[in-house]
Amino acid sequence: MVARIVAAARVAVQGAAWLSAPARTEALAKLDRLTAKVGYPDAWTDDAALEICAGDAFDNRARAQRLAWSRLAAAAAKPIDRARWQMSPLETDAFYDPMLNQIVLPAAHLQAPWFDAQADDAANYGGLGALIAHEISHAFDPQGAQFDASGALRAWWQRADQQAFGARSDRLVAQYGAFEALPGAHVDGKLTLPENVADVAGLQIAWAAYQQSLAGRTAPVLDGLDGAQRFFIAYAQTWRVKQRDELQRQLLVTDPHAPARWRADGPARNSDAFQQAFHTQPGDAMYVAPAERVRLW
Repeated sequence: MVARIVAAARVAVQGAAWLSAPARTEALAKLDRLTAKVGYPDAWTDDAALEICAGDAFDNRARAQRLAWSRLAAAAAKPIDRARWQMSPLETDAFYDPMLNQIVLPAAHLQAPWFDAQADDAANYGGLGALIAHEISHAFDPQGAQFDASGALRAWWQRADQQAFGARSDRLVAQYGAFEALPGAHVDGKLTLPENVADVAGLQIAWAAYQQSLAGRTAPVLDGLDGAQRFFIAYAQTWRVKQRDELQRQLLVTDPHAPARWRADGPARNSDAFQQAFHTQPGDAMYVAPAERVRLW
């Protein structure tokens, strides 16, 4: 799945007419050198030196922190260990590291609703595939563009690239700023822009990768849903959440991610494939006219 999504990202980069030739070369180099840590590390960390005492939670934590610090101190002035994991396989999260040019997908994230080994490809590409593509797309956003393929802090976008991407980003800021999360409370399009960019680009790249996985075959109809519909429903299901309005209001002004509902609906609204899959028409809540859909890559 990672290999197919990287391949789809290459096609997207190569087809981005707004990207200058030098920047395109740099972007493709980042994809060539991108690595993925999936599941768990090849070598486990030895915690035999950590003393754990029942009923002593505070000191257990302090001893664990001291051990972690001693490991960091021992690594000082040594070459970077690119195989070392910065996140426990037990954590349900994922991220892109621009300085190592790698994505990390812990084992805890490789479960429903993101991934299910018993599910069909449509569901898994719509779930985990969109997440993988989301993280990879961070390599090419305004922050990721400050680091080259080796992870060195070296800006490789040209001024024209910045301007072209900015024009597309401004449309996304306006679009998300119109989303009303709670009565009278709208999404902050600027605060959430980097993650919105990754969500929109990620869904579009994951869709392309899913299409490649079919190799010209027609996906089966399951439970009355075709492959395209299952792909987008699976994507939406990854953003199911329940939270109080008070927390929602707090997150609207502090969280760089849009509310879960708009992380599901925003990218889908901008997807031509979504609009076709559900035969949306003007006047439908999820319909966006083709000219108003934001296409980043």
